[in-house]
Amino acid sequence: ALDEGHPITAGTQLVGGVPRSVMTVPLLAHGRLYGALLAVRSGAPFSAYDTATLHYVARLAAVHLGHDREHTAVHSTALNLQRALLAEPGRPHPNLDIATRYLPVGGGTLVGGDWYETVRLHFGRTLLVMGDVMGHGLDAAVDMNAYRSTLRYVASTDLPPHRVLRQLDAAVAEDSTRRPATCLLARV
Repeated sequence: ALDEGHPITAGTQLVGGVPRSVMTVPLLAHGRLYGALLAVRSGAPFSAYDTATLHYVARLAAVHLGHDREHTAVHSTALNLQRALLAEPGRPHPNLDIATRYLPVGGGTLVGGDWYETVRLHFGRTLLVMGDVMGHGLDAAVDMNAYRSTLRYVASTDLPPHRVLRQLDAAVAEDSTRRPATCLLARV
């Protein structure tokens, strides 16, 4: 049945003498088996129309199960990426204590490109950074990582915050595939 995609049907008798028809249809989509659909009917056996309908339902269910697994994998990857990136901002100057907390909008919302960072500068100064990449999902999280890395590099030159933003903007403008972002800098 799995090789041919045909249902397995069997007729049985119940204890009370009432006939029962049973059909199992494999949940196949994109060459992958996700399970089986079991249909049980008392009385008349399944017709050709019933069989075709169950095939359609099983194929549709298998496609949706496949899409759900793909979505779950991408969502999990994006959450893990953002969790890793937000777990530990850079080290501020030893005379400065920093406390951070990231609260996403809601449990059902895909991960986005929100980020924060601290960059240790010379002479006891620290640059505090908050940014947000437009959009949600894995692409926003990847762009967020690229912006964060670029900002670390530019900020390490110890320029004033407005010059850091100009250089960051110029570096980002060179890559037209990146999403737009906002960024706030404060030098302490």
